[in-house]
Amino acid sequence: MPGQYVPDPGPPEQADAASVTLSYGPGGDGFTGKILSVRLLDGPPPLIDFDLPVEPAGAWLEVHAPQGREPAFLFPLPDPRLGHEVGAEDGTLTRSAEAGPRTASFEVPWYGPGTRITLRLGDGDRLDSRSRAGAFTLELIPNEGERGQHRAVPIARWGHDNPRALLLILIAEAFTSAEAAKFDAAADDCLRAFESLPSLQPLLRALAPVKLLLPSKASGISHKAGNTPLGARWRSAAADERVILVDERKVGRQVSNVAGRRRAQAIVIVNSPRYGGSGGASAVVSCDPQSMQGVLVHELGHSLFGLADEYSAASGYESDGEPVLPNVSGPFTPATLKWGDLVAPGTPVPTPADQPDHKVGAYEGAMYSDHLRYRPAFSCRMRDLNADFCPVCVRVIERKLTPHL
Repeated sequence: MPGQYVPDPGPPEQADAASVTLSYGPGGDGFTGKILSVRLLDGPPPLIDFDLPVEPAGAWLEVHAPQGREPAFLFPLPDPRLGHEVGAEDGTLTRSAEAGPRTASFEVPWYGPGTRITLRLGDGDRLDSRSRAGAFTLELIPNEGERGQHRAVPIARWGHDNPRALLLILIAEAFTSAEAAKFDAAADDCLRAFESLPSLQPLLRALAPVKLLLPSKASGISHKAGNTPLGARWRSAAADERVILVDERKVGRQVSNVAGRRRAQAIVIVNSPRYGGSGGASAVVSCDPQSMQGVLVHELGHSLFGLADEYSAASGYESDGEPVLPNVSGPFTPATLKWGDLVAPGTPVPTPADQPDHKVGAYEGAMYSDHLRYRPAFSCRMRDLNADFCPVCVRVIERKLTPHL
């Protein structure tokens, strides 16, 4: 059909990389995991630039080639012991103390049939990841796609003249056919969120946005999954609930249909005027005009760029190890600070909050703790929904998007 985006499915089983969507979290007597989708990708495998700390805190993946005993690739993940993220209308953020299943999407090298991943969890002060029973291993099996059954339309913006651009797939959820214009307006608001941040403007050509209207029989959502294409619902019936959950398996199927073998990121726009959203394999955002732009870019910080939260919160989360994510630190020395090369000579570390011009340093208070957790800058989108990304987060984002320029 004219105007639709048509992916090239590529030859089956021939690929150097794969996009994996994983559901993981508390279950049984430990932690469980389930692979929701594996989509083979065209192009080179992801770069290996993650060094596991000596005493890691959080979760990470080890990717093994067939018959390989030692991991060939490592990838950091959000900690499954954390509850869902919620925000207030003034831009402040927090995490709930109640942990639950999480989803994450990530790219790994593809070594052919028999490739497998092992999830490891840092526990308290230390995890002996070679002996602790609690890690689990899953084999990667590519999903059969249903390509050609999508109705994605390119949005004439940014990177569509760039064959390397990453597809940004904006998916309508709980919009009826009669509400197509409302979805179009919401999608346009989402894209303006990218254009409003100076840190992202030089990178926009790395993104090629498309929109996908999945007509829903029901308009809007409730706290129960209704008759909508992606099963979106509020996490609870509370009037002040902020977390919107979606069926990531259904989202992944749509991404596969639209993107084929191309790299992509899903943004689910939910037809609700209430402030809300979530970050996991896909970034989810409601149509609340006062918050959707701030929420969206923050959640993409998690979903697309693998960034940690830089705020404090009464979440009940405690760990003394070194966070595996790149923009937060535990106790450090000037020689071991992850972003030490970006700290100007003479800047005190730890850095006092009243440091002139809030330059890059090590500010205490990050990753849900007021103490012994450090962030790179006084302010950042991963801490405040009204701020731009800090220089350390910008570097992570550039590393992710530069191959797509």
